[in-house]
Amino acid sequence: MKKRAAALLFALCLLFACFPAARAAEHGYVTDLAGLLDEADARALDAQAGALAAQYACGVYLVICDDFTESGYADILDCAKAYFTENDLGAGEDRDGVLLMLSMAERDYALIAHGDFANASVTDYGRQVLEQAFLDDFADDDWYGGCADYLDTCAQLLELSQDGTPLDVHSDPDAARRSTIARLAVVVLVPCLIAGAVCLALCMRMRTVRTARTARAYLTANAAALTLHTDMYTHTTEVRTKIHDDPPHGGAGGTTVDSGGFSGSKGKF
Repeated sequence: MKKRAAALLFALCLLFACFPAARAAEHGYVTDLAGLLDEADARALDAQAGALAAQYACGVYLVICDDFTESGYADILDCAKAYFTENDLGAGEDRDGVLLMLSMAERDYALIAHGDFANASVTDYGRQVLEQAFLDDFADDDWYGGCADYLDTCAQLLELSQDGTPLDVHSDPDAARRSTIARLAVVVLVPCLIAGAVCLALCMRMRTVRTARTARAYLTANAAALTLHTDMYTHTTEVRTKIHDDPPHGGAGGTTVDSGGFSGSKGKF
């Protein structure tokens, strides 16, 4: 109950303390309580997020706060889920939505998705791609650039999903190229390294060899003795091993969804 009350208080603070740009929509798609964005940038980002929500029937949200622990939560992922739920965010019956929460105190972030379409659009692999899009900007304190990259990449993921080809480990052409290069490196470089090591070892052993002037120097005691050896063929043993096909780019793909219908991840920026 205490956590729920704290979450409600946190939500009310967000509603009344956020920038005018964040109040442009029902709850605001972009809510900046830390004052990182100027009013013009906040309005532009909020308008872009609203356009994505209208086009794909999936809310795209951004929340920036000073310290998420003030809401009573010790985990920013739990805080982001509670904020999404308590504010009744998302679109449609499934409440489809994607939310990025930034907490400036310890530079924490949480990225979550909710609803069938949102979870299908932001796969576990797609979420990693999305994180890469904004984390480099935030690491350099480029707040507008990171927010813009977040929205732009969300737009790409939602469009791919709407077209029936959500970004995943099996559908990313860049991942396919990286996987091909890695496999070629294993197939070509490893045998070359082994062959080189063998040749080097043989060369080291042959350093004591010297050329003799006569053939007698090559003979040892009883060198010319011959004995008869007979090899008899009995049978052939054939061993076959099944080759298992690995996933094209590693990993099983898809989205890991919890019992509350959320997928998500957290980290530092």
